[in-house]
Amino acid sequence: MLAKEELIFTIIVVVIVLVFLGILFLVMLARHNLKKNNLLHENERIRKEFEETLLNTQLEIQEQTLSDVSTEIHDNIGQVLSLVRLQINTFSTQPDEEDIVNTDELLGKAIADLRTLSHSLNTNNIREQGFIVSIRQLLTQLEKTRKFKTKLILDDNHFELNDEHGLILYRIVQEVMNNIVKHAEATEISVVIKQHNQKFQIEVTDNGRGFDTTTVNTKGKGIGLKNIISRANVIGAKLSLISQPGAGTTVRITI
Repeated sequence: MLAKEELIFTIIVVVIVLVFLGILFLVMLARHNLKKNNLLHENERIRKEFEETLLNTQLEIQEQTLSDVSTEIHDNIGQVLSLVRLQINTFSTQPDEEDIVNTDELLGKAIADLRTLSHSLNTNNIREQGFIVSIRQLLTQLEKTRKFKTKLILDDNHFELNDEHGLILYRIVQEVMNNIVKHAEATEISVVIKQHNQKFQIEVTDNGRGFDTTTVNTKGKGIGLKNIISRANVIGAKLSLISQPGAGTTVRITI
C-alpha cells in the first residue's frame, strides 16, 4: 500500500513538473515571439527611415546637380561657345587657316567639357568605371579650370567598396569639391584614399582660408555641409572636419 502511494505521489510530482515545464516553455516561446515581432517592427521602422532619408538625399542631390549643371553650362561651356560665335562673326569671306584652327579648338573644348559634365552626372557611368576613376576624373576637371592644382594619393590599388557606397561617397566628395570651389579660396586640393583594418577612409584637403570648426553647428552650417552630413548618415559613414582660419581644411570620411 505504501509503495502504491509513493508511485501515485511520484506520478503527481512528475505531472506537476511537466506542466510547469510546459507553462515555462510557452512563456519563453511567447516572449521569444514578442521579441521577434518587436525586432521586425524595429527593422521595418529603420528601413522606412533609411528609405525616407535616401529619398530626401536623392532630391537634394538632384537639386544641387541641376544647379551645378546650370553653372557649368553658363560659366564654361556657354563662354566657350560665345567665343566661337564671336570668332565666326569676325571671319572674312575667306577665313585663314589659323582662324579655322582656333575655332575648331574652341569647339573641341566645348564638346570635351560637355562630355566630362555628362560623365560626372551619369550614375551608371560612375558605377561602371568605379569610385577611384571617377574621383580622378573629378580632379582632372578641376585642373582644367587652371585655378587649382590637384593630387590623388592611393595607399593601395585594390579597395573593397560596393557600388551604392561608392556612388554616395563620390557624391560626398563632389559636394566637398563644390564647397571648396565656392567658398575656400583655395589653389591646391589633394585627395587621399586608404583602407586599413576593413575601414575605408577618404581625406579631401585644401589650402584655402579655413574656418573655426567650433562655430559649425552639429546639424550642419549651410546647404553644402548639410548635404554632406545627410549623405554620410545614409551609409553610416563618420565625418570629421579639421580646419582653422588661414590653415586650410580637411574633410575626412570613414566607413
